[in-house]
Amino acid sequence: MEINTEAKATAEQVAEWLGVSKLRVEELTASGRLPAPAVDGWELAAIVGPICALLRTGRAMVPKEVERVRRLAAQRKLLEIQIAQRRGELVEAADVLRSFEQSHAMVRAALMAAPERFGLPREPFEKILAELAHDA
Repeated sequence: MEINTEAKATAEQVAEWLGVSKLRVEELTASGRLPAPAVDGWELAAIVGPICALLRTGRAMVPKEVERVRRLAAQRKLLEIQIAQRRGELVEAADVLRSFEQSHAMVRAALMAAPERFGLPREPFEKILAELAHDA
């Protein structure tokens, strides 16, 4: 198989070969990790070596800088959550559930006490509460 070493490669083709975006190819070129292309693209003979070097190191796929930024973003998010908890802006789900159950019990008790308080028959209230409990 003969390869035409005078053929030109576009940034899109190089990005596809490396498995990265065109923007990443431009970044690699700007940083000097890839040679600058001619006006009409890269000569294959000039680009094959740097592409192989990038693939061997894996730096084109997941650069250390990207991992560092991801790690810092995760740490920042964790700190934001911890600060919100200290300010009382976030509460535990178990605390919310417990508060809801207590409120529910208080409302139910008040409704059950209403017939006696106002001298009404208890049976209609029990039916209503049973229906509400069934719907919930």
